[in-house]
Amino acid sequence: MSAQWKIVMYRDEEGFSPFLNWLHQEENPEVRAIVYKYFAFLLTKKGTGIIGSKYLKPLGDHLFQLRIKEYADDQQIKFLIRIYLCFDFTQGVHILSGYNKGLDDSRERQSREIVKARQLLQKWMETNEAL
Repeated sequence: MSAQWKIVMYRDEEGFSPFLNWLHQEENPEVRAIVYKYFAFLLTKKGTGIIGSKYLKPLGDHLFQLRIKEYADDQQIKFLIRIYLCFDFTQGVHILSGYNKGLDDSRERQSREIVKARQLLQKWMETNEAL
């Protein structure tokens, strides 16, 4: 049995977490529940084992996009969520940021979110050597 991956929220020098800020502002409690479900049943158990799957897309330079897509009973997309993260060699999954793509699926928004995640990753890499 392989070791579980530890979920770590990125926090800046003042302790602010862009991911937790977004998630706690999310009005739909089902979104929060589904995110934590994916963390518990996918990221902590599989970690890097899901890279390249339908769930985890590599974006280059150590940045990954967790893709959450849940369907309603009528097979319409109910939730479309993107979470940006990186891994380290101590079996840590570092959650950088995220957003509800179901509320805004424009290419412009996704590009902005990826740029923001890359900036957060760069800050994280400047203060951490374990990648």
